[in-house]
Amino acid sequence: MNASSTGVEPARGPAADGLRTRILFVDADEAMRSLCGELLVRSGYEVDTAADGAKAWTALQSMPYQLLITENETPHLTGVELIRKARLAQMTLPVILTSGALGAMSREEHSLLNCGAILTKPFMVAKLLELIRQILPSATGAETPRALVPGRWENPSQDSGHLLHAG
Repeated sequence: MNASSTGVEPARGPAADGLRTRILFVDADEAMRSLCGELLVRSGYEVDTAADGAKAWTALQSMPYQLLITENETPHLTGVELIRKARLAQMTLPVILTSGALGAMSREEHSLLNCGAILTKPFMVAKLLELIRQILPSATGAETPRALVPGRWENPSQDSGHLLHAG
């Protein structure tokens, strides 16, 4: 199944050696998908993007990814629902969940999702890249990233860098 048949925008930043980390970035806002996709490509990642959770679910089933970054407020299937489906399907890929407002989530529900991090929107570019580096293994294997507390909430107001938010 190719990317166009899944409704996923195909990878940008293809790796000639096939060693780049492949990320699926899911966000309903086209400008956010484009901006973050470009940022991640420039940071050395291969990136597919999806506008909604249903398209992301199709992509997850048809392509191996090393990281899922998903907004919670997506059409057809929320980020939380997408993560639940992935976990029920025994997908163990790391996840960063982004949200402007997640609402109340119990500690038990939160741990069942097994998110590497939850990043509050708007967020800083530097924070997103830092979380990715913490969650993903080093490309060289020389250093193991420090573990994140599952579901750690991030406070973007304490970071420096560019602020990203859907407009």
